[in-house]
Amino acid sequence: MPGPDNAGGSKEMVEGFRAAIAGSPVRIVDIALGDNDIEIQRNLLQEMLERHPEIDVVAGTAIAAEAAMGKGVT
Repeated sequence: MPGPDNAGGSKEMVEGFRAAIAGSPVRIVDIALGDNDIEIQRNLLQEMLERHPEIDVVAGTAIAAEAAMGKGVT
């Protein structure tokens, strides 16, 4: 959950995360792009978890983390 598609840093976050997990058993199952608004991020997170109930870890921006904590998802 790197933030908006057209914002500076979102593409770099995805590229950096891919590089960080290279060679590990961690795999990306979804990337949810959306404005840095807590409600938008909360909805994206909820939709992602509904599509992929097998998700163990969510990586994202500070807003995405705040949305997850607000939903009780840690």
